[in-house]
Amino acid sequence: MLRQSPGVLRKAVWLVDLLAVVLSFVLSYYLRLLLFPVIAFLYPQGRETEFHEYRLLLLLVAVIWGAVLLGMGRYEGLRYTSLWAECRAMAQVTVAGGLLLAVVIFLVKVRFPPRTYFVIFLLVSFLALCGWRTLLHLLLAWLHRHGKDRKRVLVVGGGQRALRFLNVANDRANMGLDVAGV
Repeated sequence: MLRQSPGVLRKAVWLVDLLAVVLSFVLSYYLRLLLFPVIAFLYPQGRETEFHEYRLLLLLVAVIWGAVLLGMGRYEGLRYTSLWAECRAMAQVTVAGGLLLAVVIFLVKVRFPPRTYFVIFLLVSFLALCGWRTLLHLLLAWLHRHGKDRKRVLVVGGGQRALRFLNVANDRANMGLDVAGV
């Protein structure tokens, strides 16, 4: 099923990553209001910026994170990457996206969000991306263990490297590899 359309799977994973980032942006706004009730006292003339005033910023977040996610090349070889490598890559995406967002906000002269909002957004975004990728890894591992979406491979050669590969492929059923021959 998944083997016949890897491009569709990659696009779906990218869209869910992007959706996780956009929802993190929205969640961070309300989380900041819950965590810092002092904000009402800090702005006696009016209240904190309404969320609708961050629409342009939300668009910038979607464009920047979408580009960074695609640019980091995290949509090839989902079968072979470890969860640790995925979370490390999502940390890199979050840092790169945050830096690019700060630069674009400065250049475009958009009103910079409060620093607490920005930091909460980066943390929530990282946790959402790692959480989603963890669910994806668990789902793929479950599918591979139950004989779905398995890939047949032929090992050419017989040296130490081939033996190490055979051991890894046989030990890790969650990779979904069936060795057809050596």
